[in-house]
Amino acid sequence: MGVPVGRRFTFTIRSGHKIPVEAMAGPIRGRDAEVIGAVELFHDNSRQRAVRERAKELAKFAFLDPISQVGNRRYLEQQLAQRLDEYSKRGIPFGIIMADLDEFKAINDTYGHAIGDAALVSVGKTLSNCFRASDVVGRWGGDEFVAILLGITKESLARASEKFRSLVAQSMVRMDGLLIQVTVSVGGAIVDPGDSRESLMKRADQHLYASKRAGRNRVSL
Repeated sequence: MGVPVGRRFTFTIRSGHKIPVEAMAGPIRGRDAEVIGAVELFHDNSRQRAVRERAKELAKFAFLDPISQVGNRRYLEQQLAQRLDEYSKRGIPFGIIMADLDEFKAINDTYGHAIGDAALVSVGKTLSNCFRASDVVGRWGGDEFVAILLGITKESLARASEKFRSLVAQSMVRMDGLLIQVTVSVGGAIVDPGDSRESLMKRADQHLYASKRAGRNRVSL
């Protein structure tokens, strides 16, 4: 039998945001082992089913942000406290990603708040689809989003941050005949011994604004 060949790419779905997809292709052989066809299987890496289940769970406990449909700040603060406690007691590392929509006020002022809300939804979906189902994502407030990634190094945090930034930049917000590009500036930080929620978030926030000062639509760690 032939060995399936894998490849990775992204699909743009109807709402305008992109999701990562893996495809596996392999030959179909007849009785005499000759190749008579091929089969290709697509696997959605966005963990959409897990995302939907997470949304139901968040809504049940009043942890869902009503606009972006990801976790709200209360949920993020609770999860961050748990991760800090696990790190203190068992040394389980984690990192955080803080992302801020670029020129969000201009989007609202130019196109209206409905488009602004659609941009928040698009970024929230991309953030949810970009990471593992075990990672935590949510809206910190305003146009800021936060992701908490478990068992991660600075190098893998940098890769995850760049992947998210790139997918947002490739996505478009579509509404009422308008097609609007949205980008994000990203800052990340890895937990250090003695970190509190405030100190960890402060480092990520400082890196975020380094991205803003450097021209936006980039990652700083």
